[in-house]
Amino acid sequence: MINILVAADLPVVHSGVKHVLKSQPDMTVVGEARSLADLVELILGVDWDLVIIDHGLIDRHGAGFLRRIKRRHPSRSLLIINIAADEPGASALFNTGGGGYLATASACDELIAAIRAAIRG
Repeated sequence: MINILVAADLPVVHSGVKHVLKSQPDMTVVGEARSLADLVELILGVDWDLVIIDHGLIDRHGAGFLRRIKRRHPSRSLLIINIAADEPGASALFNTGGGGYLATASACDELIAAIRAAIRG
């Protein structure tokens, strides 16, 4: 089972991701964060394999925040989603531990493929 945290400040993102994941028998949402503080609490207190993070939630803290997560949890995966398909800083997010980057306009099957790719490393 792939245990997933969903971190986004927009309710529609939470609902959409959860809806897509319900169709996957090997994936489950084990926590949801609507703020950076909530995400930190979940990361420290819940057993998770992957975090889906809305870039807008970590925008000001971005690379440094991701680097700290990967330092504490090197074997776990991070998937950044963003409204912008071509974020200028996307490559920096990969260099700091982001396991994937996906535009929120992507198809549902692309989200599932991105999750699986991020889990594989």
